[in-house]
Formats: sequence, C-alpha cells, structure tokens
Amino acid sequence: MANEFQVTGKVIQVLPLQEGDSRKNPGTKWQKQDYVLETFEEWPKKIAFNIWGEDRIKQANLQVGETINLSFTVESREYNGRWYTDVRCQFVTKGDAQAAGYGAPNFGGQAPQTSQGFGAPHTRPQAPQAPASGSFGGEQGGQDDLPF
Repeated sequence: MANEFQVTGKVIQVLPLQEGDSRKNPGTKWQKQDYVLETFEEWPKKIAFNIWGEDRIKQANLQVGETINLSFTVESREYNGRWYTDVRCQFVTKGDAQAAGYGAPNFGGQAPQTSQGFGAPHTRPQAPQAPASGSFGGEQGGQDDLPF
C-alpha cells in the first residue's frame, strides 16, 4: 500500500460535486468531491483534498465546521509539461481532535479511534522506540534483547 499521511483539522469549505463518465469503462459514472481542511497548528495550513466515489462521499458526509482526522495519499502526475498533485482521502474519522491529542500533521502515527469513519479497516504498525537507556546498540547489562 502507498504511504499514507495524516492530518487533523476543521473542514472550512465543501466544493461543488464533480461527475463524469469513465473513459476506461464506457457507461460507468464517477463522482469526486473536493474539500478544504484547515489544520490546528500555531500557523494553520489549508489543505485541499478529495474523496472519490458516490458511496464514500455519502458515507463521509463532511460538513463545514466539522473536526476530522484525515488519512490521505499524495500522488503527482505530469500532463503537457505541467505537474498536478492529488491529495486523495483514504480514511476519515470525525471527532474532537484536541481531546484526542491531535493537532499538527502526523506522518506515520495512529488515527484517533471514533465510531464514525470510512475506508478499509486497517491497523498501523507502531514506530520503533529508542531504548530507555539511551543505548542504540541493543545491549542492556551485557544481555542482548533481540528475540532471535
């Protein structure tokens, strides 16, 4: 799976729904909804992101003013000498970000657990922690703490 990033903020804008016909699968319709999120950092950032698919858009049901935790992927592509970047929502949860301890972008951390959200259920591995002793060699008191 592609690298996912996380950020928490408030939805400040819901842009018009976009619809069209698939070029790859004639007769198949697609929908895309764009949103703008503002982070809770000391110097807030605005991030435009999108959700693809009628079912996912309805399930997310994002409204202006809601606090969300957004898990997303970033992909850029070139067309006619210009580059375009897509910030695509993979998973979103609604809730009080401040109470959950989220604010600044979180690159690789855990998403807050709330009952409202969509996307494939998944777990994220915990980042390795440095040993408490300050040693990075893996030895404590002459004993190797490796499991093998």
